[in-house]
Formats: sequence, structure tokens, C-alpha cells
Amino acid sequence: MPGSILFSSPLLENASAGLGCLLPFLPLHMLHVGLTSYEARVISCVAPLVAILGPLVVSPLADRLGGSGRPIRTMLALCMVLSAVCYCLLMSIPTVRRIQPRLPSVSFTCDPQGAFVLQERCMEPQCYQWTQEMVGSLQLNKCRYDCSSAASQPRTQPHQDEDKDDSNDTSPSFVTTMDTPGYSHSWDDTEGSAGGDAGGPIEVDDDYTNTRDQEMASSGDDTGGGLKRRRRDTQLQDPCLNTSDPVLCPSDIAPPEINPPHLCFKVSDHVMCNVFTADTPGLTINASLSQTDNLEDGPEDWCRYPLSEDFLCHIPANLVAAGNSCRVVCDIKDPYNATRSVLAQSQCRQVEGDPDLTFWSYLLVRSVADIFPTAALTLVSTATVIATRETSAGHGDIGHELAWGCLGLVVFPPLAGFLASEVTGQSPPVYYIVFSLFAVLMVLGTLVTVVATGMPVSPPDWWWHARGMPMTALRRYGAEIGAVALVLVLMGAFWSALDSFLPWHLLELKGSELMIGVTLAVGALPAIPFLWWSEKVVDYCGHSNLLITAFTFYIIRYTGLSFITEPWWTLVCESFEVFTLSLMWVTAILYMRHLVPRHLTTTGQGIAVIAHFCIGRSLGALIGAVISSYSAEEHSLVMVYRVGAVVAAIVASVYFTVYHCCLKPRCLAPAGPGGMTPQTGAQGPTSNGTYTPLRVYHNGGGQQKGGQFRY
Repeated sequence: MPGSILFSSPLLENASAGLGCLLPFLPLHMLHVGLTSYEARVISCVAPLVAILGPLVVSPLADRLGGSGRPIRTMLALCMVLSAVCYCLLMSIPTVRRIQPRLPSVSFTCDPQGAFVLQERCMEPQCYQWTQEMVGSLQLNKCRYDCSSAASQPRTQPHQDEDKDDSNDTSPSFVTTMDTPGYSHSWDDTEGSAGGDAGGPIEVDDDYTNTRDQEMASSGDDTGGGLKRRRRDTQLQDPCLNTSDPVLCPSDIAPPEINPPHLCFKVSDHVMCNVFTADTPGLTINASLSQTDNLEDGPEDWCRYPLSEDFLCHIPANLVAAGNSCRVVCDIKDPYNATRSVLAQSQCRQVEGDPDLTFWSYLLVRSVADIFPTAALTLVSTATVIATRETSAGHGDIGHELAWGCLGLVVFPPLAGFLASEVTGQSPPVYYIVFSLFAVLMVLGTLVTVVATGMPVSPPDWWWHARGMPMTALRRYGAEIGAVALVLVLMGAFWSALDSFLPWHLLELKGSELMIGVTLAVGALPAIPFLWWSEKVVDYCGHSNLLITAFTFYIIRYTGLSFITEPWWTLVCESFEVFTLSLMWVTAILYMRHLVPRHLTTTGQGIAVIAHFCIGRSLGALIGAVISSYSAEEHSLVMVYRVGAVVAAIVASVYFTVYHCCLKPRCLAPAGPGGMTPQTGAQGPTSNGTYTPLRVYHNGGGQQKGGQFRY
């Protein structure tokens, strides 16, 4: 036993330290090589599924060939070396440099024949082509008439970035929609004014014409008191009456107080019109943009995208009579960054490199690389379980071994972040330092594995808790193994949805790579004392109670992260990882150790690894990606944290209720021969003096030898 402790502790320390140096920086490295956030999320979902191959291959081989222990050491050394090699290959992936996109000018134009979105061409000769019809929203404001000679080109100011100060903008700062009462104004037929009380859209017949304008022109109503009142009212709000800006208010645009622009669209069997006056705050329309109809042969500088909906704009009769080619022109507010904007994909992007080559090569290398850490973790868990098997005193030293392994997580992840960002002083950080440190630790772990020939990694002739256990135990406890695997899948999903993208969230909060490494250290440091006495903790509390506790602390972690705005406060939430990962994982491997026969020990540990670190990790990354894609928050992961807190509360409540109300009463040991209840410990009662958390497994028909176990 001392020899096993001497060698397995450095093995665990190097393995955990290496993974701690690598995993938190992989999401940042994916963005560093030029992958988009969408591509990075796809890789985070696919790679864990491919990693299932690792435990699937090594588990049966280790159980079949592990009689002497040498095959386990050989496979473990090989997995650690291949992990170092494959992850270092990520440094050779060709990078893509995405230059900050230029936001081309864009405007909405409309006439009696239909509506278009005009967008300035990028450097490419062709207009942007969507793979399918784009459906989304457009926020229109500052609508006006344009009777310029170059009717095919909009008269708009270049697009301004949303962060630019627009304190001089006289338009209202809020946007309303079609369904909001009072967002537009209608003509008052009794007074002939356009600036009266706010009302809904005008409803007209299909044969809507310019009759109203002809009547106004012939009646001379524009010279009466109504016109004077309209001018007096609009002088306070209409920017065109108080400015000579030739762009905003060109001279050939009709005064809006005489006949404001009308935007009409068909609804069922009638036409609805929205009227833009000086005090109209704006209009959000749902639009479907079709492919451009001037791919190359249209105006030299503008792409024209027709709207699929039946939009049309009313042009006043006096403008039409003058022979002008007039239309209604509207600015589009925040065309590229607004929620559900149809133009978000059509920015002028300049890309250096081959994005497809980078994505597929990274996906391939990363997927293959992830196979070996999961295989190594399965073998390390098996080696630790076997090396610390129970003695005649009743317990082993697995908690001591895992506690020593946590020391690597305390020291090396902060060191990797410090070397990558602070020492080099480069921006972006130099991630080859992270991969190099990981490779060094994996090589050291390989040397320990090769040198530690005395480490007992082969199953003993018999284990106290497995005496007389037949192969039918798998059928007997198969349902419980499946239930534990399902719980581990849920645990892995919660862990992945939080930790897979937490580095992105920390950088959004102005954190650094050093802080990302410190978050792992903060989670590992308090885990050391808990792991040191982990078997006693598990023996006292019971497996299911600790798993319920892990779900409960996920509620706290998710809730805290959803409200944090300063990066250093994340350390408080990460300190609870002692319950959500460290104690949870030792509970899982101990549970599996006592559920499977001794000659299938590696298979049992492989099931735990596949459930949590493969299937659960992929599921969590997928759920986090889907939720964040629908979020309108500035930091999209905030919505992920809020949803995660609610789901964790539901799962914890259901698990607690089902276990304590349904399963636990049925799992109590039945009365033995003569009506005597079998002993569950050396002294009879449970260690906490109240109840047995789980069943009494593998007692060998009452012929126990040595210690007793409650797993």
C-alpha cells in the first residue's frame, strides 16, 4: 500500500494538473485561431461524442488483459503520450484573421410598385447572397420623400456605429411596433391636418389612390388656419423646419407637414397604411428579403433586395404631376446589430485565410485528441480504485490519493494563465505556452506510469466487498447502474453548460487568462480536505444525498453567475465546485466500484466517464449554445445561467422527492432469517445513527470478512 501511494499520487497530480492547464483555455484558443462562436460551439458539442471511443475501447481491454496490471500501465502511458501529441497539433491549425467588418450604408425605399432595401456594395463585385429567404425585422425611422434624379440610389448618411454618440439626433430614442397603439398618425378628415391626435394605422380599400391629395390641392386647404396650426406645431418637432442639412432635408423633398409619407401593406383583403409625421417615433416591420435582383448589372454602388411582402408607398399627386421620379426613403435603425435583424449576415467582411479549412481541421484534430484524455481518465480511476482497495480495517486511501491530485489543479492552471498573458505581455495571449505545459505534465505522468512497476493496478484475488458476487449481479443491479449513469449525464450537462463557455463570459467581464486559471484553483483548494476524508463523508451521507447536494449547489452557482458583473466575484461561485464536481465525482467512482463485479472494474469506471465527461458534456454544450443563441442580453451567457438555475432547482427537487419518498423506503434491507435485520456495520446502527442512506450491497450472504460497507 505505501508503494501504491508513492506512485499513484504523482500520477494523479500530473494528470489533473495537465487537464487543468488545458481545458479552460480551449474555448479561448478556438476564437484565437479565427473560429466563430458558432463554429466553436459546434466543436464543443461534437468532440465529446467522439471521445466516447476512448473508454469504449480501453475498458473491455483493461478488464480482459488486466490480470497482471502491465496492460493497464501500458495503455495509460500510451494515452497520455497521444494526448500530448494530439493537443499540440492544434497549434499547427491554420489561423483565420477576420478583420473588423465594415458596416455598409443601408436604407429602406418604397414606391407604389413595391419596397426594397438598398445596401452599399462591399469590395466584392457581387452582392451578398443568402442561402435562403431571410426573415426578420427592420426598424424604420426618419421616413421622407426623395425626388432626386438618381432615384436608384438612396440619399442617406453613411451607417453610424451604434456606440457613437447620437445626442444631436432629434428622433425619439425608443422604437414601437405595428401592434403598439399610437405609434403612427392618421389624417383628420374634419380638419385636414396631419399632426393631430395619435391613432392607429389607416385602413383603406384596395383601390387606394391619390384622391385625397387632389382634393387638398383643389380646395386650397393648405392656406387656411389648419396649415398655419400645423406649421406652428411641427416647428417644435420637425427637424426639417429648423435645419438646412442637405442630407437630412434636401430641397426636393416635400414638406412632411403637408402630406407625410405613407407606408402601406396588404393585410388579408384590405390595405393598412402607416403615416410618418414629425413626431412618429418609428416603426418595426417584419420583412422577408429576397435575393438581390441586381447581382452585377444594377447600380454600381448599391445592391437592391426586394421585400417579399406586399409593401407600397403613396406618392402625393403634386409630386407625380411634376414629372418627378419620387419615392419614400427611410433610415434603418441599427441594421446589423438589432435583434432578429435580417441584415446581420450581410456585413462587409474581410477574411484572411481559409475558414472552412480551419474549422474542419480543428474539428478533426480536437475530436481525435479528446479520445485520449477520457480513456486516460478511465484508466486512472481504475488504477486508483484498485491501488486503494479496502484493507481488513474496512477502508482504503482513495480520498488521500484524490486530495494529492487536487494539488495539481491548485498550482498549474493559474501558472498557465500567468505565463500565457502576464509574463509574455502579448495580446492576444500566447497559447503555445499552455499546450507546452500540458505536454510536459503528460510526459511526466507517462514516466511515473512506466517507472511505477510496483503500483498494484491489477485486481486482487478477492475484494472484501465482492466476495461470492456472481455475474448475475449485473442483471440485479443493471437498473441502478443505468439510473446512476442518467444522473451523471445530467451532472455533466450542468457542468458543461457552465464551464464550457465560462472563459468567454469572464473575458466579457474584462477578466484575464490569469483569472481563468485562478477559478480552477479556487474550486480545487477547498476540495482537498473534503477529498481527504471523502470515504467517510460518502459513508456517512450516502451517495444519493451527495448527488442531490451537487444539484443544489448548481442552483447557487448558476444563480450567482447570472447576477455577477465584476469578474472577481466569480471566484465565490467557483468555490462551490467542491460539491458540484470533486465530491460528486468521488461519489460516482465509489458508487460504480460497488455496483459492478470486480473483474469489470474498468468497465464501471468507463460508464461513469462516458456519462459525465462525454454524453453530459456534449449535451450541456448543445443546450448552452441553443439558449445563448436566442438571448437578447448583452452577455448572452446570462440567459444560460438563469435557465440553468431553474432547471437545476427542478432536477434537485424531483431527485430528492423520488429518492426519499419512493426509492429509499423500498431499498431498506429486508429482514433476515428468524426476523433479524442484518447488520449494516460493525456496531449495528448506521454511522450517523438515523438511517441507512443506501442499500447494503455485496455482503456475501452474511459471511462478511473484515470491514462492512454501506454502498
